[in-house]
Amino acid sequence: MPSKILAARPQVANIPKDFVRGVILLAVTQRCLIVFVMVSLFLNLETHALEDISLLPKGVRALMYRQGVISEIGNKYSSNYQLGSIQYRMSRRIDAKMIQQINEEFVELVKIMNNEFPDYNLGDKVYLGDLILDGDPRIDFKAPILAYGVTNSYTLAVAVPIVDFQAKISARHTGQHNIEQIKAAMPSTYSSYRGDSYNFSARLEDAYRQLQDSANLTAKVSELCRDKNLKCLGEERESSIGDIQLVNRFLLYEDPKWAFMYRAHINLPTGPEDDPNNLLDLPVFHRTFIDHAFVSRYTYKDFKFHNALAYVMQVPDRVNKRVPESENDILPDEDRTENLQRKIGDSLKYEFNSFYQINPDLSLGAGFTKEWKSKDSYRGSYEDRNYSLLSRNTSVESLKFQGTLSYSTVDRFLRKKFPIPLSLSYSYSDLVSGKNVERQLTHELNLAVMF
Repeated sequence: MPSKILAARPQVANIPKDFVRGVILLAVTQRCLIVFVMVSLFLNLETHALEDISLLPKGVRALMYRQGVISEIGNKYSSNYQLGSIQYRMSRRIDAKMIQQINEEFVELVKIMNNEFPDYNLGDKVYLGDLILDGDPRIDFKAPILAYGVTNSYTLAVAVPIVDFQAKISARHTGQHNIEQIKAAMPSTYSSYRGDSYNFSARLEDAYRQLQDSANLTAKVSELCRDKNLKCLGEERESSIGDIQLVNRFLLYEDPKWAFMYRAHINLPTGPEDDPNNLLDLPVFHRTFIDHAFVSRYTYKDFKFHNALAYVMQVPDRVNKRVPESENDILPDEDRTENLQRKIGDSLKYEFNSFYQINPDLSLGAGFTKEWKSKDSYRGSYEDRNYSLLSRNTSVESLKFQGTLSYSTVDRFLRKKFPIPLSLSYSYSDLVSGKNVERQLTHELNLAVMF
């Protein structure tokens, strides 16, 4: 038996590299826990604003500027609607069960310990520390928008989003373990059937010490990523001009009580393409879609109630991706990179909100948006590749609550009591539940000047 333990023990010292492959790289292949399903963040320049029916009069121009910040995106709703942080979702205890899944040699060690010490089940109780993932993602965005009233019933606008993305992802191994407790619960020495005496607990402690000596996980991950020609951990700062949007707003009908509008946001693929060799970038740009919506408004005294039903139709495109060989292929090799046909899943959205006109200059609004997105699909050129692996966990469901406070000088400008017609608003939104989507806490300021 001791010879079997000695044969298995050296594999324990190699656990960090295997564990990195089985846990850490599982995380970084999903965009380092941050941007895996963030396809909805910038699909709509009004993602963080409440829907309304507002148009410019014929011949009137407006220059708008939006600026905001999105936080909490390190917290994600899973496929079973549970919210978890980066550490909660991806940090792992290096226990016997986990190590056996990634290291066949450790199975033998656990079996020996359980068989030789049946009253203790020591093999199943071993854990050699914890693997902790840390991350602090943040997105700052701004968007200058130029709008023009083509007619009294049709307004056209052009928006150019600018996004600053910051992410810092690191891995660390904590030295907490149960070696001392196991030593206290087992005999200090073990006598084999031959009568030879062995200090079993000392062998286990030595294996843990070897694990610690080689457990510089950040270095291990960096080494493995370099071998794959990938950027996995570290700090990423990215500033880029996103996809330009054309906004069309058509007033279909209006009377003192009711109004109906059709709007269409056309997204042009002018932003940066996804880099398959960088797992820290922001893969939400260079896409083509049309966001159709029908919006109704009902006015009752100082209240306005809006209903909006929208459908986001994604146009198929092509993208470079690394295709895994199987579900267990955590990091596909560089030679698995392929230019694929991609169809991002379409989305259906419903929004209800209401506005209260406090006075002619000040209004308050609140509402919610429910969204469903179908899963993505990919097609390639090789018959022996399973492209459906890239579509896992890409269907999205979300519920978002929003609020806004607006100040406008338009009324006073029309009464010649203010020199400039402008509006200033603050918007707040929080994605409070969902599936396969990050929690998004957004603060946004919007300034508009008409001329």
